[in-house]
Amino acid sequence: MNLQTKIKITSIYFALLITICSLNKGNTQDLNIHGEFPNNNLKWPFIYDLKILNNDELLCSTEKGQIFNKKMGVWDVISVPDINSASIRGVVKDHEGNLWAATAGQGISRLKNGQWENYKKGTNNLPTDNWKCAAIDNSGNLWFGSWTDGVIKYDGSTWKLFTQSSTPTSGLASDGATGIFIDKTNKVWVYADGDITVLNGNSIKKYDLDNLVDFGIRVNAICQDKNGLYYLATSKGIVTFNGTNFINEKEKFGNFEVGAINIDKSNVLWYCETNKGIHRWDNGKKNYFEGTVDNLIPSQTFKIVIDSLNRKLMIGNKGSQVIFIDDSEFLSATDDNSNINTLHIGIFPNPTHGLINFENLNGHLYDVSISNLVGNQFKETISENTINLTQYNSGVYIIRLTDTDGRKSRNIKVIKI
Repeated sequence: MNLQTKIKITSIYFALLITICSLNKGNTQDLNIHGEFPNNNLKWPFIYDLKILNNDELLCSTEKGQIFNKKMGVWDVISVPDINSASIRGVVKDHEGNLWAATAGQGISRLKNGQWENYKKGTNNLPTDNWKCAAIDNSGNLWFGSWTDGVIKYDGSTWKLFTQSSTPTSGLASDGATGIFIDKTNKVWVYADGDITVLNGNSIKKYDLDNLVDFGIRVNAICQDKNGLYYLATSKGIVTFNGTNFINEKEKFGNFEVGAINIDKSNVLWYCETNKGIHRWDNGKKNYFEGTVDNLIPSQTFKIVIDSLNRKLMIGNKGSQVIFIDDSEFLSATDDNSNINTLHIGIFPNPTHGLINFENLNGHLYDVSISNLVGNQFKETISENTINLTQYNSGVYIIRLTDTDGRKSRNIKVIKI
């Protein structure tokens, strides 16, 4: 093979490589994106925590000692007294409706019956005033992770401290906690750097990813798909855990630091490439959306949560705002003949002055929820294959159809004029 032929083959190879890479880069126009500032007077300091409750109520906390609470589409700004505007790194609401704020340097505060209480080091068995994260398990127990002094559990009456030097049945793999994850079986995952502790009732398991996967690895977030497989966002790519083995999947998902990760209701994986943007992984089909100064995609994402409409809510380095991403226009790579997306459910007219008619419902019964682009949500019913939006303001709405067994759903965008 002569030099000219080699050069030609090499040129073709790189051209194909560039084409393949360009196919993986998504256009943000494919996504329905908008951002909301819960407090218009506080637009730059970061939001550090984001929680979504069962009724799609949102909780956020900032580095300026405030909690943002969204109910029925309206944001409420809540200031926490006695913490000197300290950064609130974890926020949670307990089963009695009380708000809790875990702060960096000013202890833990609780809002109960309209009154704030602040707990400092030395009270309630608290070992420190520096807290990093907060979570609530399925039994209603509250968990608070500290930077360097262990994890504390509050069951409504008793505070129990877990540290590395606790008994063998309750000792942690590390005294630090960068995050706490509650899995589908109510196991509590405490992670710090490469150390993981899994608390399951009275049993405990410890894992050292430095030895099991890669030295110097750091865990940033954990999620779990509908089949029970765990995905760990780490400083050295995505690591999966099937209950037995940890596997570094960097060749599959990318060899870079992943700062945040979550699985949406379509079993699509979303993850953030630190200092770059977000990735959408759907059964082998990958789209990448770069964060730039000209769009709302965070180049650093701190957390991703999923609401009941399957929207992706993100917080990151776009200031004190929540980014809402709706990808309902994507055709899922996992769609098959049993999924209603392939039944071509149609609506007409669209745009509409009020009445929406559905085609190809095929006798199925569906729950109907409607949301607008600012997050307000409404419930409607289908009567004779029709719903009435006459009373709605003009604008863009997402109609979500969910069959009554809750296993299949579809989002349809409509315009009310």
